[in-house]
Amino acid sequence: MARDKELEAFDAAVAARKPRYRIALERERAAAAAIARLRLLMRTEAARVGETQEKIAWELGVSQSAVSKLLTGSGDIGVGTVVRYCMAMGVEPGPLLLEAASPKENPMPEQAGAASAAFNMKGLAR
Repeated sequence: MARDKELEAFDAAVAARKPRYRIALERERAAAAAIARLRLLMRTEAARVGETQEKIAWELGVSQSAVSKLLTGSGDIGVGTVVRYCMAMGVEPGPLLLEAASPKENPMPEQAGAASAAFNMKGLAR
């Protein structure tokens, strides 16, 4: 945690001196937030259409734990992965991607915990 504070202070100091760094940092944060929203939307959509992680995993030819990591993990998600996941659920990927990229209309990543808990309560996650 102390390391995170040090990195935040470093980023703030460099961003104050270098406008390009500040812009890159803002874009990286916005991208991370969009990916978090996308994960939330994917969990929500799976619950909406009644898909389980096990069925999605079978459709994708991966383990259920791989699907769980995709839905609850951190880091980047490839577009191809999102498309394959949506195809396994029988939904169009375009609307999910557009909604994830539009923060004004979406829940913030902080709210992902509540949606994840609901997803788990329905027995769709382990």
